[in-house]
Parts: sequence; structure tokens; C-alpha cells
Amino acid sequence: MPSLLATVSLISYRQLGKIKGLTSLIMDSKSCFYVLNPQKNLDRTQKYFQNIFSQIPSWEGIIAQPPTEEECADGLQTHHLFIYCGHGNGKEYIKNDFIRKIDCSAVVMLMGCHSAKLHNYDSVDPMGTVLYYLLSGCPSIVANLWGVTDKDIDKF
Repeated sequence: MPSLLATVSLISYRQLGKIKGLTSLIMDSKSCFYVLNPQKNLDRTQKYFQNIFSQIPSWEGIIAQPPTEEECADGLQTHHLFIYCGHGNGKEYIKNDFIRKIDCSAVVMLMGCHSAKLHNYDSVDPMGTVLYYLLSGCPSIVANLWGVTDKDIDKF
């Protein structure tokens, strides 16, 4: 979390039940939406995770095709866990401004290179996709600050 105030605000927001479908801070690991290899160029990652993801019947997701913003938004709003296994942070599929407008109930895992990178702008504080997720109510986010190979991140 970017600050203590942001942490307190998120807890208060959740306790007031503002986020649809999630009024506690407990994550149900059976409720997951995933996006796996949307650019169709991470064959090893897809082969490894498709087998794992398909063994959990309650998990839903998209494999080897680009998701729409609406599919991503539904995954973020109606599931407790959102996993993105692709390049970067997935902002080509769900724009930062779109993320900010939804009520995110999911813990988010962005498994692409530099997915937690913040960008410096001249007149404002650094900003990046991870902060948009937090501003939308995301209870927690796991992302990468640096470049990683698909082989290394698959082990994670």
C-alpha cells in the first residue's frame, strides 16, 4: 500500500460494504479469474499453467486470446483472485482509467515484466497500473518491479 492512510481507507471502504460481493478481508481461493498467455507467445507458460488452472473446477479464465475490458472487469469485480500471466501489466487489455472506475474485489497478481513499474511525470507523483488497482479497492496486489524471464516467473 502506498501509505498508512491508504490502508486505513481501504479497510474502512470494505467494512462499509462498498465493494460489491466482498464485505470481509478474507479471500476465497476457489474464486479466481485468470488471463493466460493473451498474446499467444508464452507457450511454455501456457502449457505449465493451463494444466494447473484446469484442475480447479471453480476457476474461470481466458487462455491464448486477448480478453475484453468487460471480461477483465467482471473478473475483478466478481472473483476474489485475478491472475494475469502475460507480458507487462495487461494495460493493453484493461486501461488504467477503466480500472479506476470499477470496484475491484479481487486480490490481483500481475505476473508480467515490470508490471509494478511506476512512471514519473513532471508535475505529479509517480503513477502506474498497480496504483490504479489500489485506487479501485483492490485489497492486495502482487507484481514485478523488474524484468523477469517466463521460465523464472513460472517457478514463482
